[in-house]
Amino acid sequence: MSNELPEGWAKARLRDGVISGAQTGFACGKHSRDASGVAHLRPMNVSEEGRLRLDDVKFIDSAEVDRDERWVRSGEVLFNNTNSPELVGKTALYTEESPRAFSNHMTRVRCTAAADPQFLAHAIHQKWRERLFASICNNHVSQASISTDVLLDLELPVPPLAEQRRIVAKVEALLEQVRCAKERLDRVPLILQRLRQAVLAAACSGQFTEAWRVANPNRKAPARPIADRVARTRRQGANISKDGELLIDEMPDLPDSWAYWRADEVVDPDTVVTYGIVLPGPEHPGGVPYVRQQDIVDGGILVNELRHTTPAIAAKHARSTLRAGDVLLCIIRNLRVAMVPKGLDGANITQGAVRLRPGQHVRGDYLAAYLACPAAQAWMKARYFGMDMPRINVEDARAIPIALPPIDEQAEIMRRVDALFRLEEKVRGRVAASINRAGALPQAILSKAFAGELVPTEADLARAENRDYETAEHALDRLRREVEGGVSRRPANKARGTRTD
Repeated sequence: MSNELPEGWAKARLRDGVISGAQTGFACGKHSRDASGVAHLRPMNVSEEGRLRLDDVKFIDSAEVDRDERWVRSGEVLFNNTNSPELVGKTALYTEESPRAFSNHMTRVRCTAAADPQFLAHAIHQKWRERLFASICNNHVSQASISTDVLLDLELPVPPLAEQRRIVAKVEALLEQVRCAKERLDRVPLILQRLRQAVLAAACSGQFTEAWRVANPNRKAPARPIADRVARTRRQGANISKDGELLIDEMPDLPDSWAYWRADEVVDPDTVVTYGIVLPGPEHPGGVPYVRQQDIVDGGILVNELRHTTPAIAAKHARSTLRAGDVLLCIIRNLRVAMVPKGLDGANITQGAVRLRPGQHVRGDYLAAYLACPAAQAWMKARYFGMDMPRINVEDARAIPIALPPIDEQAEIMRRVDALFRLEEKVRGRVAASINRAGALPQAILSKAFAGELVPTEADLARAENRDYETAEHALDRLRREVEGGVSRRPANKARGTRTD
């Protein structure tokens, strides 16, 4: 922003005629959510955008509050003077009809006739962004404090009062547009997540490839190895599945060319569906990496965040050793799924996940997609046990019914799923970029506002309308004289507009 002020503006410290008083709030160590007390505003009630958030207000005993000194009223400004660097300096206008108490970590500011309260709130908030917050961050402090004297010495650009009000109206209109846009953008990730689930549901039920099956009528999934152990009535009591039993009572019907197999029937016959290391011990640099459930995020593995155990411990759990293409399923607290990427051969897992190594009748990518689809997830969640740590038994993980299409249909399914997911990822990336841009817009709007670039200046309007106006410098000077020794008998200085004709 240029250091040159627009015509008719002035630079002034808050103490020099911009505000008439500043008061810190009330210290209280005991809060409650009992609405029968007095609402007590705290620094966290001021949002990143400089708005008061009243959806999480705590209350204090009314007998402890001095109503004359520690209350904020409509039209006054609240400034966060002490707290974490993320909160200090944030400023908001109080507009509620009923007064409220406020924290000693906040300062209440009252404007003079030279400043519009909402303009002042935006201006202090903007100045904090530019100077105070940067200073706090550079000092790397966890608790920051801005004294009342520092606040009073804060220098701001001050336009004529009428121009301030036009700026506020424009800023509020633009910020409302930004808010609405951000609300719409914030809903998109949930919509995309639902789209992803709808894609998986359609793909893993045969809907995606109906036309493909018509064109390939002779393709059929292989017969299940043990076909006489299908249970369509769920047992009461324990959820542990019996060996070889296929529980498909909750599962959707399949196309005629598909078949349900158990998870332990589609894996490599030389492996077992199993969890991994129970006690991996302390971090062992250079040892064997292992995957925890928290390392499985968004269908992938956070390879750079893996911890390591000793080769001796890993050797005791050789049957859960990983290789590229294996499928991992979390079984504790969540049911996230991931495929093991190249470069992790020889790694292991912990007891929070099981490994499924695809056999000859199932593709790894299809198996991973199927385990993440709504039908499979619902089947597993129906077998959760444990209140504090919901999970499924390994026996149930082995019994998950897998909807198995012919292997070449699996390839066609995944071709279509991958194409849609790539499109979804592009949309997600564009939305994320738009959210970032929207997050920067309030700051850009305020920067332009305090550079005089949002609305016509009062000087320009006065010239166009051939009228006088009071400059900010003259208004502030008049107010200072009134404060210092009584109202001056001289009329306020006026700046004359210039005729344009």
